[in-house]
Amino acid sequence: MSNKRYLKYFFTIFTLLIMIACVLSTTTTPPSVSPTRTYVDYTLVIPTDQFTITPTPMRTVSSTSVPLILSTPTIGSTWTELPTLTDSKADFQMQSWLTVNQNCLFPCWGGITPELTTWQEAKQLLRSTVDIKQLAENITCTFGPCNDIEWVSRNQLGIRGGLSSKSDNLVYWMIIDGNKPIPGYRLDRVLSEYGIPEKVFIHTNTFLLGPDNPSLEITLSFPAYQTIIRYTWKAKIVRENVVGCIQDGLIHLDIKPTPRPWADDYIKNEIYGTTDISFSLVRPIEEVTEIDTKDFYEEFNTINGNECISTPSKYWR
Repeated sequence: MSNKRYLKYFFTIFTLLIMIACVLSTTTTPPSVSPTRTYVDYTLVIPTDQFTITPTPMRTVSSTSVPLILSTPTIGSTWTELPTLTDSKADFQMQSWLTVNQNCLFPCWGGITPELTTWQEAKQLLRSTVDIKQLAENITCTFGPCNDIEWVSRNQLGIRGGLSSKSDNLVYWMIIDGNKPIPGYRLDRVLSEYGIPEKVFIHTNTFLLGPDNPSLEITLSFPAYQTIIRYTWKAKIVRENVVGCIQDGLIHLDIKPTPRPWADDYIKNEIYGTTDISFSLVRPIEEVTEIDTKDFYEEFNTINGNECISTPSKYWR
């Protein structure tokens, strides 16, 4: 083979090799280079009500009816202490507790349910949200060995309460007092959710304070929900009657599992105590007004702002 022909074949082969190398370099990824991936930087947003603990709902409700709430730990599970909420988050939490919450209906309150929630769970939940004023463990209550806690809300919200547990370490009893009005538990909202109360009682303070500063108290019992609730409204004297109209008055809640039916004296004692002079002047609504329990429910479960209760002053002297 001549030198010219040899050189021609050499350059041809050399050119082909270069072309093949170029093609391979554009279609393969060198081992040292990783394929390109897109990463999204997610920011975790923690809701302000992250520490709400709610037991199993008592009824089926729409998932949009309440804010996102975490589940209650099961009894016997390892309990992780909740961090203390900031004042603003504690206020938000308390306000959510003071509403008719379909995921925590009476006897549940604040994620705590008598005979279901343990003392440890209740204590830690309250510690994260309120100021503890008194804590006593392994003491003796009227019903036997118990633990007891008293608390107040932060930032002058005007709410205080307490709870006790029995020897089985389960919460037994709770009270919640509103030293300021609690709009979330207004009478019409409670009646709309819980229905006709078993009993309604009326009391006025006119025999103590006179006509200058009268009040009207309405006590409702809901044995099916293990709850007694009392409203205190400002009233006025109209001729020979004490008149109180629908308003955001003060509220007292008493939640305790007890055998049914509930006697009248039991209800009066739970709200007022046997040593209170008011005890003898708490009367069924049928005795001191012209309406009964059913009429009361029909009048106040929906309101337009003009609903009132009138009771003759002669009953309260």
